[in-house]
Amino acid sequence: MSTRVRAPAFEAGFSGLRSSGPSLWLRWVGANAAGELAGLGVAALVGWSLLAAPGEDTLLSHILLALALIAVGTFEGAVVGVAQWAVLRAQFPALGRMAWVEATALGALVAWGSGCFRAHSWAPRPRARGHPRPR
Repeated sequence: MSTRVRAPAFEAGFSGLRSSGPSLWLRWVGANAAGELAGLGVAALVGWSLLAAPGEDTLLSHILLALALIAVGTFEGAVVGVAQWAVLRAQFPALGRMAWVEATALGALVAWGSGCFRAHSWAPRPRARGHPRPR
């Protein structure tokens, strides 16, 4: 015996998804592609410019780079969230813009944060001048 929980508000949001023009799925994919292109484009430019900047290779520089990438990754999530919300708002009018954008940005913050942590935890550590690289 299975118990199915009914969520009328949720199910009501899916009524009438087939409308004239491109399907919700195609608009969703297009919005995601455009949002990622813009958001990741900014992230790539910022990351490249920070990596190309002259400076000492220190633990502090690695931490600051990771924090900058996490911040720009959060911005990327917000851009994607706005693009997604623009598609979803017609089908789900109760969906708040700020709630959706904040949730998407938070997801990107977690993703970029864990990615930067993992990349930094496996990266070679900066070494003091004059000390040979371990073999």
